[in-house]
Parts: sequence; C-alpha cells; structure tokens
Amino acid sequence: MNKYICFHGHFYQPPREDPWLEVIEFQKDASPYHDWNDYIAYECYGPNRAARRVDGEGKILEIINNYEFINFNFGPTLLSWLKKYKIAIYQKIVEADIRSRKRFGFGNAIAQVYNHVIMPLANRRDKLTQISWGIEAFKYHFGRLPLGMWLAETAVDNETLAVLASSGIKFTILSPKQAKKVRLFDGNWQTVNEAHQMDTTHPYRCFPEPGLAIDIFFYHEEISRGIAFGNLLKKGELLAEAIESAFLPDESRQIISIAADGETYGHHHKFGEMGLAYNIDYFMHHSQIKLTNYSQILSLHQPEFEVIIKEKTAWSCNHGVGRWYRDCGCRSGIHPGWQQGWRKPLREGFELLRKEIDPPFEKSARRLLKDLYSARNDYIHILLDSGGGTKEAFLARHRKNDLSEQEKSTLFKMLEMQYYGQLIFTSCAWYFDDISGIEARQNIFYAARLIQLAKEMGMDLKEAFLQILKRAKSNLPQYGDGAKIYENLISSRLYDLKRLSVHYAFDHILNNKQLRSKPFYTALIDLDDYATHESSGFNLIFISLRATHLRSLESEQNLLSVLHLGDMDIVGGIVTNDGIKKQLLKKFNNLDFFGVKSSILALPHHYAIKDLLLDGRREVVQKLVEKKLLILKNNYLLFYEGNKGFLYNLNQLKVPISEAFLTIIKSVLQEKALGEVERLVKGEKNVWKDIKKESKRWGVDLGTEAVRGQLKEFIEKGLRSMKAKALSDSSPLRSVTRALSLYYSLFSGNDLWEVRNLTWEILSLAKEEGKKLPKGFIKLEKTLGFKVAQ
Repeated sequence: MNKYICFHGHFYQPPREDPWLEVIEFQKDASPYHDWNDYIAYECYGPNRAARRVDGEGKILEIINNYEFINFNFGPTLLSWLKKYKIAIYQKIVEADIRSRKRFGFGNAIAQVYNHVIMPLANRRDKLTQISWGIEAFKYHFGRLPLGMWLAETAVDNETLAVLASSGIKFTILSPKQAKKVRLFDGNWQTVNEAHQMDTTHPYRCFPEPGLAIDIFFYHEEISRGIAFGNLLKKGELLAEAIESAFLPDESRQIISIAADGETYGHHHKFGEMGLAYNIDYFMHHSQIKLTNYSQILSLHQPEFEVIIKEKTAWSCNHGVGRWYRDCGCRSGIHPGWQQGWRKPLREGFELLRKEIDPPFEKSARRLLKDLYSARNDYIHILLDSGGGTKEAFLARHRKNDLSEQEKSTLFKMLEMQYYGQLIFTSCAWYFDDISGIEARQNIFYAARLIQLAKEMGMDLKEAFLQILKRAKSNLPQYGDGAKIYENLISSRLYDLKRLSVHYAFDHILNNKQLRSKPFYTALIDLDDYATHESSGFNLIFISLRATHLRSLESEQNLLSVLHLGDMDIVGGIVTNDGIKKQLLKKFNNLDFFGVKSSILALPHHYAIKDLLLDGRREVVQKLVEKKLLILKNNYLLFYEGNKGFLYNLNQLKVPISEAFLTIIKSVLQEKALGEVERLVKGEKNVWKDIKKESKRWGVDLGTEAVRGQLKEFIEKGLRSMKAKALSDSSPLRSVTRALSLYYSLFSGNDLWEVRNLTWEILSLAKEEGKKLPKGFIKLEKTLGFKVAQ
C-alpha cells in the first residue's frame, strides 16, 4: 500500500494560571464554565476521547478515542492542567499513545516547545530551554522520548531546526508556504512559488547547519484550511472525498498530511470530533489508503527530497513572524478598525526584563552551580514536581558545593525569574487585537511576578518596564495603555507571603476548618501557635505561622490578627510587634469591635474578603448562601406542613394565589422530590407518586438541576461498579434502569454523555473478554440511543 493519510491535531491553550497561586481564577467570559480551559475541555478535549460514530438515524454505532488514531501534540502546560483537573481525559490521551504504539509501531503523540513561544524571535539559549523543557515534559507525561516536536504557530528558522536536531528530535510539521527550495537528493534546486508549488505528498529532509538533519512534513494546505475554516467537517463524507481526490492517480508512494488546531474538532466546529471519527473509521477500513502517524511513515520510507526553508516564517502570519512583534496587518478580523501598534512596545518591555535578569542570574548562579544554563534547562523537573525530594536531587546534580539555606533561596528565586522570563513570551499575547485581551494581560501578570522576584533580589525593574508599556496604547479608551493595565488590573491581584498567610487564615476561619500545618496553594504553612478570643459572638484570632514558597523557597514568619464579626465581615493583617497585639486585645475586651477593625485596617499589610482570590470569595459566599438557604427551606417546610389544608382549599376554590405562597410550595415540593430520588432508585419504599401528584396540581416542575445531578451520579456510579467488577455483579443494573427511567421522565436525556461513554466501555469489555452482558442491558442500550445488533 503506497497511499497514506495522517491527521495531526495541535491541542493547545495558553497557560492561564495565577503566577503566585498557580490556579486558574474564575473567568466570567467563559461562563457557564469556570474558565476557558474548562470550557474547551467540555467542547473538545473530552469529546475527542469519546467521539460518536452514528448511522443515518443518529443511532450510536461506535464510540472512538480519536487520539488513538491521529498524530497529536498537547501543550505541556495544558497537559499538566488536564492531569490535575480532568484526569479521565488525561488518562485517555496517555492511553491513546500507548495503544497507537501497538497499532502503528510508534506513538501518536509528539512534543511541543514548552510555552508556545515564537522560536525565531528567541535567542539560541532560550530555544534550547524551550525544546529541552518540551522534551522533559513529554517524557513526564508519556513515559518515552518524543520523535517529533510541534513549533508554536509553526514559526521556524534554521537555528530552531538545528537545535531540534541536536536535541534528538527527528521531525516537525510546517506549512508548504514555509518552503523556499526543494530538490531530489543531489538534484537541482527548484524554487517554490506559484508556478512551482510545493509537493506535500512526501516528507523532506532539511540540513539547517553542517552535520545536522531533521525531517519535515508539509501539510496539505487546501484540505487543512477547509477543515479549520471551511465546511469539510459538516459532513464526514465531504472530508473523505476531499482526501481521496487529493492523491495523485499514479502508484507512487504518497502521504496526505493534514494539520489543524485540535480545538477545530469540537470547539471551533461543533461536533467536529464526529466528522473526524467518521474519517478515522473510513480510512481504517480503506482498501487503498492507510491511516498512519508520521513516525511510522519515516520508519517505512526515508525522505528522498531535500528542502531549504524560508527563514522566520509561520503558518498564521503573511509577514514572516511580524504578528508577534509589530503591527504587520495580521489580526483576527473581528475589529477591522483597530491598530496593533501596542505589539512592539509590549515585546520591547518583555525584552527589557529578559535583558536585566540574565546578568545577575549568571553572576549568582556561576558561583553556586556547575553549569548555570544546564541547571535552568533541568529546572523543568522542579516545575513538574516541586516536592522537596526533587529539589534535593536537583541540587545534588548541579551545585558546586554545599549551599546554605540562604544560598538555596537565592538560587531558586533566580530560577523562578528565569521561568517567568520564558512565560512572558507566550505567543498568544500578540496574536489577538488588543493589549487588554486576557492573553496579553496574562503575560503582563507573569511580568509582574518576575518584577516582584527581582525586587527581592535588589533589582527595581518596574518603572523602566512601565515606561515602555505606556507606549502600548489600547484600542479601548477605558484601558488606556499597558502601564495602566498593569497598575489597574494586574498589581492588585499579585500575592506575596503575607497575603497568602492571611488568605489561609480566612479560608480556615470562614469554612470552619481546623488550623494546622499544611501545603496551601504554592506555599507550605507551618503553624506555630494560635489563640481565639470570643466576645458577643465575635472572634479575634492571633495566629503565628511560617509560610514558605514551595519552589522559590521564599520564607516569612508572621503574626496574624484576624477579626471575624460574622458571615463575610472579616479583616486580617500582619502584626509587627507585641504592643499592637496588646492594643487590639484590649479594645476587643472592652467591646470596642469597631476600634479593633479600624486598627487592623490601619496596619501596613491588611486584607478583607475582597482581597481573596476570586474563587476563594465565591467558595465562601456559596457556603454562606447555602447555610442561609437551609434556614429558609426549613421555614418554608414548617409553613407548608402547618397550612397544607388552607393551601389545598385555595387551590380548589381556583382563586388567584399569592406568588409568595407559590414560591413556598415550589421550594418544598422540589426539596421533597430530591429527598425521594435515592429511595426510588434503590427500590425502597417512597412517596414519589404522591409528590408528583401534588406537583402536577400546582404546576411545579420536579426536574431541577439538583435532581438531574443526583440521577446522573446514581447512573454513573452503577455503571462504574459493573465495569470495575468486570460484569461479575449485575445487581447495579436494576438501580441504573430505575434511575434512567426517572431521568427520561424529567429530562430529554441529550446530556447523558458520560453515561453513554460508560455503557460503551462495558459493551467493549464484554466483547473483548467474551462475557455475556447482563439481562436487561439491551434495553439500556436502546434507551441511550445505541444501534443494537438484531
């Protein structure tokens, strides 16, 4: 077979974590999801690990893990997020690479430069770090060395290709527009232009520097663009026809390489993962075209052609790599009248920071380390796992001599500065239309953390940085420029150990948690002592603790004073001496609570609940609201039970009823229904029919989100139990069937995505192990919309 098809998905989102707490804060514009990673995981990363292949009637024929059949890369920072927050998706991605090794002989996964920097704009040392970090992150997740690596925006120059080759990378993927000249080995060079277009049906070898070689796959531009921006995913057959017609009619060895953002499949194009699944199945069973990955292609057919690339080019900029450092004219198209003059000063500001942090790093690190940039490249292991054992192993590999605790802290602060010196160049900051966008703000946030660390090391970089950012003018008057964005939107969000310590105290006091030593976000809290003073239902708490940053080893011993006047009325600050502590306690004992509050708010470092991370505020508010709602619901129930006859008579008389009464009735009946769901599903004695009859009388819908969630949980739990026990125990099926029947009586059933995934996994398990499905399972399949074999 001489014809091959390879799909490549570049799955990536920019890092979005708070640089101090290393969590993603709630992003309102991603609602109803918590943040954009969460949003796209729901629309793309999840659906591609369980893509539906359906028949003409919409019945599910098969559920496919698309990652098992396509070449793919995941951004390292995104993959770490998936491992932490979406473990089921993460496991399917890793499992897909393992399965593809068995199917193709080589894994589908390839690496990516670490945080998506535009490589031609980086110096050679940073190129090496980006590639080294990308390789080590890949090994951490996939347990093997990568053969290929994706370049951010396919941005390339010969130096980048040389560093890839010297780092052991065998191939990368580029746009055909990035080829300058091609030839058969030892043949005559042919310039690539409109008259002599690039032949993308075979791989090429490039020799970027003497003694170094790397292979390049050039994707089929027309089909790739048709997938990303056209209609080829609207119907699976359209894409299959386009691929078949792209092959040359002769019998020569050919590969059609297709590359697109992975988010194309499900996020940019709804149900795009289904179009991909259709084509996976179609070509897996094709008689003349073989579905494969790039690594297998290279193992079967070494390149016969050589290529010279166009220096400093990318797939998403018609002006080389101008999009990432100047107003080149490339933009999203959403705001045609906007200018991008802000791009140049934004990059210049970040370049200033990099220029300023390198000399002191070299001076300090040279004294402490054997090879400072080798240590920086190895720092990825600390980023992936900041545990103490990892740090000690890191120091053992790189230190010149034994280091004092102060020297260790200095070293790790310097390395943290180098880390953020990489993150500030994440490409997405320049890609979109304005400096006020969340991507540009995120990079400025990283810069703020770098500046904070630099100040601790005796370098004041803020003013020089802001002077440059003043020239980065926003298209939106309310934002002004980059300096105002820094001052108004970024600086107030930046944490330090004092703020983190008070946040720890607030979190424990407001959530009634026991104060104890523990890791808290990115710090280790060592609790020394605390004392609570109570009066008139109010509390004044003094807490002595040490907070140590887990990576930079910054450490502070602080005495905290926290006044809690109930609910969300809480303030706290850093007490600098015993005299202040005595004054606060004296005022509190004299019942001068307002005086205590005023004194705490007068401390140099003081905080209220508004100073917490937004998610912390949301958590506290949600718990307080739930507490208040419980009181309200109990009062409603008392009123309802005490006036049931009166309410019944009102209904019989058919007279207008107060909205307040209807609100009480609705709340009580929905709460009662929620309480009966478990008994109904388990087949226990219940009064569901009575509640349903009463709700019909009052026109109350029992299909609340709480009931929906509870039923889903019952169904999924039952199916997981059956799967875990390898179908040896079918007793959960009865509860699952009852829960599913109730679910369909209240809801449409369209959102039972995970239920269908589990059902398919059980079907597959039975098929693989030759086990008989429990009686009644066929009814479950039909109910969930599977095509059941007759």
